[in-house]
Amino acid sequence: MLRILREGPARSPSLNEVEHSDAVFVLGEDVTNVAPIMALRLRQAVRQAPMQIAAKLHIPEWLDHSVREAVQNAKGPLFIASLYATKLDDIAAATYRAAPDDLARLGFAVAHAIDPGAPEVTGLLPELEKMVADIASALLAGHHPLVVSGTSCGSESVIEAAAQIAWALCKVGRPAALSYTAAECNSFGLALMEPRPLSEAFRVIKSEPTNTLIVLENDLSVAALQARWHPCWVVPAIWLCSII
Repeated sequence: MLRILREGPARSPSLNEVEHSDAVFVLGEDVTNVAPIMALRLRQAVRQAPMQIAAKLHIPEWLDHSVREAVQNAKGPLFIASLYATKLDDIAAATYRAAPDDLARLGFAVAHAIDPGAPEVTGLLPELEKMVADIASALLAGHHPLVVSGTSCGSESVIEAAAQIAWALCKVGRPAALSYTAAECNSFGLALMEPRPLSEAFRVIKSEPTNTLIVLENDLSVAALQARWHPCWVVPAIWLCSII
C-alpha cells in the first residue's frame, strides 16, 4: 500500500476530503470496523451529490431544515464490495459480497470500464457487468471520486485492484483519491519510519535486564501471541509499566 501511494498518481485524502467526496467505491473493506471515524465521514459524503439539489434552488447549506426538505432521502453514489455485510450497507447504492479473488476481479473490471487500456476482465455475470458499469459511471461523474480499500481481506490483489481504479480515473482526467486502511493505529506512520521488527525488541528484552516498557497505542499481548512469543517473556520483572 505504501508503494502504491508513493509511486502512483492518486493521493491519500484527509478525513475532511473523504467527507467531501461525491462518489465513493469501497473495495474489500469493512470501514466501520477498521476506521470508524472514516465511516462517519462517508455517511456525510453521501450527502454531497444531493446538495446540488438545494444549490439549484438557491438554498444555502446552513439552512438545514430547508436543505433536508429539498434533498429528502436522496443519497450520493456509494458502492460497497466486501466479504460480508457492513454497517454502511444501509446508505450504499449497491453492495456486492464475495471472496477476495472475486472482489479483485470486480475491481479490475471497474478499472477497465473507466480506462480501456487497463487489463480486461472476462466471464462476468450480466448482473455484475451492470454493477461494473454503474460504479464506473458514478466515479467518472464525480468531481471528487474516492476509492477505499485496505488489509481486511488479506489480499494483495484487492489492494492492487483499488489502485488500478484510482489510477484509471487519474488517467482519464478525474483526479481520484485513494484511501487505504490498516487494522491498527498509526500503521502507515510507523511503516514510513522503517522500524525494526517486534521480534527484535522481544529478543533484546529477553537477553538484557529490562524493567520499563512503554507501549504506544497497541495491544502488546496480541502482538506477542502473533509473533509466537508468550507475554510473560516480554518483561521478566514487570509486565507493563506504562501505556500512553
